[in-house]
Amino acid sequence: MDIEWIEIDDQTRHPTQIAAMRVDEEWRFKNMFYTRIRPLDERLYTWDHVAYTGSAAEDFLSAPTLEEAVNLLNDWLQEDDVLCWWIKSNLKAFMEFIGEIGNK
Repeated sequence: MDIEWIEIDDQTRHPTQIAAMRVDEEWRFKNMFYTRIRPLDERLYTWDHVAYTGSAAEDFLSAPTLEEAVNLLNDWLQEDDVLCWWIKSNLKAFMEFIGEIGNK
């Protein structure tokens, strides 16, 4: 799994994308989950930086909210999936974002 975010001047993280890949026992690709995440406040984003993937601002503005993205991920996950994160800091960031959803 991987999650991308940007940090605004106040050092607050804002998630922009989340992806996961399912592999078999031999680590061969089976399928993938991917979604952009709609910003909480589009005025905060420097779109040239956020859209490094080649996406336009509209791609993010029409994307699911963080809560919707997490629900979509949860629907995609299977009971026997084992989550492996690209790097440990991404797991920490994801957990912070999940906490933000719970604090609404």
